[in-house]
Amino acid sequence: MSRAVKTIFYLCLFCASFCIGKSHGTSITGFKLSTNLIDLDKFNALVVSYKVEGASSSRIKIYDARDILIKEIKVNNNSNGIVKAKWDASDMQGVPVPPEEYRIIIEAEDGTGNITKHDLTDLTNNKTLDFINFRWDKEKKQFHYTLKEHGRIVLRAGIDNGGPLLNTIANWELKQAGSHIDDWNGLDQSGVLDISQHPKLLLAKDGYALADNSVMVVSSKKEQGFIASIPWGISRRDRAVKQTAMYRPMQQPADKRGDFPLSLALAKTYSQHHNNLPVVSGIVPIRLDVDRDIISKLASQRFEPVFYENGRFIFENEVGFFPTTFRWDTRHLNKGEHYITANLRGDRSNFGMATIKVYVDNNLP
Repeated sequence: MSRAVKTIFYLCLFCASFCIGKSHGTSITGFKLSTNLIDLDKFNALVVSYKVEGASSSRIKIYDARDILIKEIKVNNNSNGIVKAKWDASDMQGVPVPPEEYRIIIEAEDGTGNITKHDLTDLTNNKTLDFINFRWDKEKKQFHYTLKEHGRIVLRAGIDNGGPLLNTIANWELKQAGSHIDDWNGLDQSGVLDISQHPKLLLAKDGYALADNSVMVVSSKKEQGFIASIPWGISRRDRAVKQTAMYRPMQQPADKRGDFPLSLALAKTYSQHHNNLPVVSGIVPIRLDVDRDIISKLASQRFEPVFYENGRFIFENEVGFFPTTFRWDTRHLNKGEHYITANLRGDRSNFGMATIKVYVDNNLP
């Protein structure tokens, strides 16, 4: 047996034990959720059912999409080991959780302290989410599509034929199964360009279905989000599978996944303006930076800044650092409005983008 085959073989054994709950003579079977959708407006509680053998007690742990523990329910198993417990969509302090995705994990402990876990998250969250009848109505500036399952989607807009990414319209947003109509004003991330009817507009979509142990919490009165304060202390889920490929967003916790805006600005002050645009000429220094709270997202991955002039590639640096200054040579450009776009490409499917517009006049004294 080759080394690669052995690695896969033992990984499968590990995942089977870790994810479906069988080890040390203790087993967790018959896992079932009464629903995969909790509506806070209607307050329909979730019932978690399973059977435990070889342990007298168990606990239900509920994690948010960041893999942070937000609720723990301790259960005393009855004589036949069958458990049915309710979760009322509250956190450790009894406060209703915000609309988002939550993962249900079961743990059982035997008399010697050995813990068996039942966690389907990493085993079942790799299903591609199909977009049915996807279309862009450029007149109404709306996306139309249908999803068969609950999941997360990303919608990106850019310029075809090697052009830049200009906006992330839906940034791995949580969506219910069913028909959707989403509005987009047609602008780029920086609000500089209206690309809604650009002849080379490229719309890219992707998504994945939620794991079999995930529950989607919704409300018409609250926005999606995460619990801001964790006074009971941060405890993260043990993940059975680490990110193994460049484009595996479902393997990332929510606080490490997703696109982000960049800071792009002229590195010097220009006194003249035309139609509220700075008038520049010759070599123009452009300063690229990232918010400090984004740096931690990029720290564990490689990334590279790429620059585009009027939608065309002009420069790429395979090693990125912040802040960085790009010297834009405008001497070949005609007099008039021009724009430069910066993209930041991370190797874990995170992208940054920003655009600035200027008025070029190389006849200035």
